[in-house]
Amino acid sequence: MARRKRSRAEAGAPRNDITTELSPDIALFHILPRLPVKSVLRFRRVSKQWHSFLTTPEFVNMHRRHVNTEKMVAIRSTRKPYKFSTIDCERPKDGFTAGRPFPFKVGPSQCIRILTSVHGLVCVGILKSVPFNVISNAEYCDLILWNPATDEYKTLLKPQAFSHNDCYNTHESLFGLYHSSWDDDYKLLRVTWHPKVYIYSLKSDSWRKVESDFQRTRLHYFSSYIWGPSVSLNENLYFLEHVGDTYSIMRLTLKVIATPFSGNQWTSWLSFTILRDGCIHLWVNTEINPVPLSYENQLWRMEGDGIWTKLENSTMILCDYPIQYHHRLHLMRNGNLLTYDRGCVYQLDMKTHNKDLCSYTTKTMRIWPGGKYIETMVSPNQYVNK
Repeated sequence: MARRKRSRAEAGAPRNDITTELSPDIALFHILPRLPVKSVLRFRRVSKQWHSFLTTPEFVNMHRRHVNTEKMVAIRSTRKPYKFSTIDCERPKDGFTAGRPFPFKVGPSQCIRILTSVHGLVCVGILKSVPFNVISNAEYCDLILWNPATDEYKTLLKPQAFSHNDCYNTHESLFGLYHSSWDDDYKLLRVTWHPKVYIYSLKSDSWRKVESDFQRTRLHYFSSYIWGPSVSLNENLYFLEHVGDTYSIMRLTLKVIATPFSGNQWTSWLSFTILRDGCIHLWVNTEINPVPLSYENQLWRMEGDGIWTKLENSTMILCDYPIQYHHRLHLMRNGNLLTYDRGCVYQLDMKTHNKDLCSYTTKTMRIWPGGKYIETMVSPNQYVNK
């Protein structure tokens, strides 16, 4: 028996068992948390209900766990008013974004320093009439927590106690921003050159002094320390410490962790960062031949406190002397190294050792090592009126 052919109307009719509507739960809990910050900000305007949900701490935390867009902040240092640009660390050939004014006020005789960042919040210091290239005992007029993706900011409340005023001194100081999950608070660690240790709480908007053995062991020669930018990992802060010919890493508890350096070789740290495997990675730069001048560069991974493993195929022999003075910005997912020097951003191929110019800007633009951040919806004003 021949089968009856379906009519055009029957063939084109939609099946009743297939829905064309998207569940609101799928959109709110599975799609929106994976979108860039710029897209989420647009979706806030869909309705009052969406705006209410997209500003909740629950959504902000969901979004933060999914995003991985790392960017660097560059500041135009000569023309007023100050403006900033950003560059994508994984797509540097896209170049710098157009300059945008800071959302907070910077006076005509003031300067800006990028100090540290975590979870998309960047700590900015406003200086009193001190040029970028001058190191002095000046004081910060204000310390500001700022989200470059949303332009939200909060000026930190200055210490009430007179003894805490050195929190705002700029001389050889250490800053580190981290998140504490047990009390859901963002905190700023501040070690002054005396040294004294302070912690600022964003939730309580207040400073407190912390007693530490670090103050006794580093009292006499702390002012000769050089600190690398802080890195936050598993609610710990890590700093690269340089005193004379000694290099070590320090944790939030101010515990000293040895680094994989040979004592009889001239070494200088390049940078250290966190890769996707959740480990501290450290670049080691060693002079191996004075004439002609050449360096050996290696990448080490810290599996635990003081447990280091040199990664395979990470050794480079460089004879290009100026490369040694490039600022190391970021270790890309493809294994290449992103560097910066005199307004130019380069991508250094770790396999071929070729240097590729990715983007450039004027020499008046400065990239601060502590200015790398992840684009998030985290608000510095999230604890207001709570």
